[in-house]
Amino acid sequence: MIVLGIDSSPNNCGWCAWDTADGAKPVVGVYHPGDYGDNNLLLLRDVKKWTLGMIDKYSPVSIYLEAVTPDPRRINTRTWIDQFSVIAGIDSACELTNLISHQCGPSQWRKRFLGSAAGSGEELKIKAVKRVMEIGVLTDNDHIAEAVGICEFGMASADREYLKRTEADRVRRELAIQREVMQGAGKPLINKKNVWRGK
Repeated sequence: MIVLGIDSSPNNCGWCAWDTADGAKPVVGVYHPGDYGDNNLLLLRDVKKWTLGMIDKYSPVSIYLEAVTPDPRRINTRTWIDQFSVIAGIDSACELTNLISHQCGPSQWRKRFLGSAAGSGEELKIKAVKRVMEIGVLTDNDHIAEAVGICEFGMASADREYLKRTEADRVRRELAIQREVMQGAGKPLINKKNVWRGK
């Protein structure tokens, strides 16, 4: 079962196609939409065409994107308008192929993939790059790294067997982050709240 994860952006769309089968390795890359200035319809069509090509090539069961939460103070800026055009292009391709595009919150996929969603945007990008290198994706591109994290969240959501297979590793990663935080705060490392008992 292949899931496609996309870190959507008007300039650099990191993507990851990953099979939930045990031992499968992610296939990754970056797509650069064209620069269409103020013509968002052309941007939407460009992204739609690219997404259709990805669906045809990898046959994913679902596509996952990071949810975009608009800031009311900047909703009419060019960046946000372009961002929504990219998402609309992906979603229209999904509609044509009877796929559902899912959106996951940034804190959702980061907590699962990184063990924590705490930190600045730049710190979290660095953590994502480090994490994907641990699983064999040799890249320093944060768009690719975040796409892998989004995709992995989608895999756990789409495939119960994958979720069961990776749950212990996820818990260990989360506890390791908690341990670092508690050491820094001078708190005891073991208590009832941060011990995973394998249940």
